[in-house]
Amino acid sequence: MARKKLEVKEKEQQQQNDLSVLSDIVDSYAMHKDRANELDKLIKSESAEIKTLMNASFEEDENGKRAFDNGDYVVTLSTRDTSKMNEEKLIAYLKEHGLAKGIVKKKEYIDEKAFEDAVYNHKISDEQLIEMDTCKEYSTTQYLTYKKSGGK
Repeated sequence: MARKKLEVKEKEQQQQNDLSVLSDIVDSYAMHKDRANELDKLIKSESAEIKTLMNASFEEDENGKRAFDNGDYVVTLSTRDTSKMNEEKLIAYLKEHGLAKGIVKKKEYIDEKAFEDAVYNHKISDEQLIEMDTCKEYSTTQYLTYKKSGGK
């Protein structure tokens, strides 16, 4: 019986130790998470400021990039233009021009493969493709990268 009480007491002591460790880890985690959030805000702000200054101060090179070397780091600003089709407009266009069969599915989404095949096999004319350009959504995203400079 005394052995059983000792085991229970040891288990309770271990649970107390575990809870104490857990409490310390939670406090540490919360402190680090708060600091990380503050740093994320600062990084986003500084990144935006760097992009603004680089856009104002440097012309793009032949690869569409701007670069700055302060001796310690090289910062490169790249611009990527992307577009994607606005499915709703594209579906309406394809239906209006009798091109939806086999491309627009019951759920009314674009079967990308069937659309590509229709373009490739000239079932959709170049003029129609040009008209479909209004179905595209364009976006521009700038990416900022940095690396250690070779200077120092």
